[in-house]
Amino acid sequence: MKIKINKVSVPHLTSLARRMLLMDTSIYLNVDNEKVWSDVYTPTKDVVKSNWLPVNEVFQFESPLEETIKISFFSGSRLLNCLGYFNPHNLSAEITAFKDEDDGVIYAEKITLIDNQLKIDLHCQDISLGFTSMTSDQVSRAFDLSTKNYSFKLSSEVLTKITALLPLDKSELFSIYSDSTGVHAKSESFDLIIDDNYTEEKASCKVFKSFLQKVDKESYNISVCENKMVFVSEESNTMAALNLAITE
Repeated sequence: MKIKINKVSVPHLTSLARRMLLMDTSIYLNVDNEKVWSDVYTPTKDVVKSNWLPVNEVFQFESPLEETIKISFFSGSRLLNCLGYFNPHNLSAEITAFKDEDDGVIYAEKITLIDNQLKIDLHCQDISLGFTSMTSDQVSRAFDLSTKNYSFKLSSEVLTKITALLPLDKSELFSIYSDSTGVHAKSESFDLIIDDNYTEEKASCKVFKSFLQKVDKESYNISVCENKMVFVSEESNTMAALNLAITE
């Protein structure tokens, strides 16, 4: 089947792709009449990320979609490179899709990108390689806050500073704790107050440094739960959940 898109928003599609590339080299998108979304996890399932945009901010379809379409690209960076070749104000597309006989799901086979000068056929990932996504129940469990211990705010500037400080020592872990001066991020080499508005004393929890590389540089409301930290962006429809390290 052919599905025509009258207009593709290059900035919004690029932004969505860049967010998901922090998780994997491949990109997995779900599209329906309301939104474009991606709910993915690392192979160990220690980091989960959810991101979405209203569909009309990304794609303007010629006709309403009858069912959800799943679109995956083996190389997300190739998608970004291709988008860079087009006039961002005059990009349309056509999706060639099929319904899988086994699961009844519609998958994109290729996307043809077209502007007033250039046409590129971008083939999608073979479904035999799998399609990484979560059900709504899995997403709800991943971001459940029923075991929340406390919460704090983390600005994009402070998050950038933390990621710059983390390589100062060779430890794989850093700590989050709270005392009378605020919430701290601490490693073997530094101790940084990241929110001085929350001043109750809370025990230290450990996080793998590598997990923080999966988080976009935005401002967040963070909930520290029994076995995870949940990041909810103040700037976009993005959430991330990072499992806490078990050190005992």
